Amino acid sequence: MTSDFENVPKRRRTDNVLPKADLSNPALHTAKELRRMLRILIALTVVLFVVMFGIATYTYFQGQRNTRALCTIRDNAQNRVAQAQQFLQDHPNGIAGLTPDDLQRSINTSQATVKALEDVDCPPPPTP
Repeated sequence: MTSDFENVPKRRRTDNVLPKADLSNPALHTAKELRRMLRILIALTVVLFVVMFGIATYTYFQGQRNTRALCTIRDNAQNRVAQAQQFLQDHPNGIAGLTPDDLQRSINTSQATVKALEDVDCPPPPTP
């Protein structure tokens, strides 16, 4: 004769931490499996949200840095145009090694830079 205890599988140490599901009832097994999958999907959704939030934050701050850099370039080009025009007025014949054509070419290049950066939304310069 065999006892009832001989047919019972041995329990592992992990069975106390993660008990095995009762698979005798198919509906219960399906419900447990659905809950498990739902928990996994919720966890993955949270992870995806955190990653997307991080990417959006990084992109926003990169955009702010790029805007500041473009505004600096535009302001610098505007200053070069004003200075070159003033220099050309003060020295209409140029100086040794710098012809009026060179100055005008520099002014045209700087004006093209300013025009290309017109669409950049820059904050007004600080007033002293």
